[in-house]
Amino acid sequence: MPRPPPIQPVTLTVTPWTAGTRRGATIEARDAASTRIGRLHVEPCLHADCADDLAAVARHLAPAPPPGQALAVTLADVRPAWTGRGVGVELYATAIWWATRRAGLPLVADACCGSVTSPEARRVWRSVRLAKVAFVHGLAAVWLGPDLRASRTMVL
Repeated sequence: MPRPPPIQPVTLTVTPWTAGTRRGATIEARDAASTRIGRLHVEPCLHADCADDLAAVARHLAPAPPPGQALAVTLADVRPAWTGRGVGVELYATAIWWATRRAGLPLVADACCGSVTSPEARRVWRSVRLAKVAFVHGLAAVWLGPDLRASRTMVL
């Protein structure tokens, strides 16, 4: 598949969901033709294992969440033609914003909830771009940047 043009508008949309007492969200990135180029799912993780990471980021939330309670990234993917352009970072940044500002919880990597975090996802967690808008400690984060809209368009 050919790479898209170097500068193209990308729209990010958050779709919250509720299942009983569980709250989560799906964040999608779409190109100018409305083709999905990336997505990320956020779900509750009530027994997160990254205690040190959670304690470090929870200090930035008021009120503080119950110990060990967080939302986790359970799926993240970006189409190969769009990798390396910031789509993944924007998906994660939007997920951190939603978890912190809408659900009042930190966001953690799925490795904190007994699953596996890919090398690509670990690069996003360590990225400088993400650190500009979120407080990230290891595999946990809270939003520190300006408020966002649940649907926004940017150029990547």
